[in-house]
Amino acid sequence: MDDLIEKYEEIMMSIKSVRSHLFAKYKLLSVSEDEILNHITFENGAQPPKEQHVYEEKEGYVRFVQNRDYDSDSYLTYIPISKKNHLCNEFDIMMDKYGDAGAVRHGIAGAFNVALLKIVPVSPEEKEYIRDFLSQNEIKNILFASSQASTRPSLNETTFKGINIQLPNKAMLEQYQEKAFVLLNLEFNIKSKVTKLREIKQKLLTKYF
Repeated sequence: MDDLIEKYEEIMMSIKSVRSHLFAKYKLLSVSEDEILNHITFENGAQPPKEQHVYEEKEGYVRFVQNRDYDSDSYLTYIPISKKNHLCNEFDIMMDKYGDAGAVRHGIAGAFNVALLKIVPVSPEEKEYIRDFLSQNEIKNILFASSQASTRPSLNETTFKGINIQLPNKAMLEQYQEKAFVLLNLEFNIKSKVTKLREIKQKLLTKYF
């Protein structure tokens, strides 16, 4: 079971590598350059009072997504369903505002907190290209450095000013969206298998040891 988990994790790393190479290839085919702020909008999260938090799934509650959840399932938290909640799904482009500011996240659905920023592409056909653009180490480093310049280190709209994105034509962007979305779904599928295997492993350990 451990060997299988390791194999699946290697596949997920390979998917990330393929996406990185795919982006580099399409970036070379760019025909224009524009400020990234012309291509994205932002949605901030919300922070309900601590007394509303529960730590098991419950009817009338939704998962409360925090940036640490992208690294571990050890801190599962749920909050009441409310119009005040700001929701994200598995496919949304999320980004850390504090701490590891600029880190791009995805893969969890729920109501996200104030430490996360949802980035919404203006044009749907640019979504996966923008995800991979923001995932570049050089862009992440720029955003992190800019976030530290404020009195309270944090990402906001002004942090993105001056960052330009190189864009292929519309037909190429649509082609990129199709290819990258297949890879994203494959990543989610493999991640789901890893999660199930770990759950089975934990049950077996509990039962026999």
